[in-house]
Amino acid sequence: MFLFPGFLVSSRKDTPPNLSNTTFGYISERVTPERFEKAKGLRLKYQDKPMISFTDLTSMVIMKELDIKNIITGDEHFEHIGMNFSLIP
Repeated sequence: MFLFPGFLVSSRKDTPPNLSNTTFGYISERVTPERFEKAKGLRLKYQDKPMISFTDLTSMVIMKELDIKNIITGDEHFEHIGMNFSLIP
C-alpha cells in the first residue's frame, strides 16, 4: 500500500469496485473528526517541527490506522519522526 499526501488515498483490495468514491482502484479516505483530533495531537507532539503541514499529519494518522508503511513523497520528515514510514521518491 502507498499513500499520496494531499490526496489521502489508499489501495484497498477488500473493497467492492462499484463504490461511488472509487477511482482507478483507489479509495479516498475521509478525515473524520476522530482522525482530525489525532492529527491535532501530533501537531502538539511535534511542535518543534513546524514545517510538517497539517495535511501531512492527517496523512500520518491515516497511514498508521491503515498500516501503510510506504509513501510517495519528497518530504523527508515522514522518516524523521520515528513512525517507521519509508519514502518512495
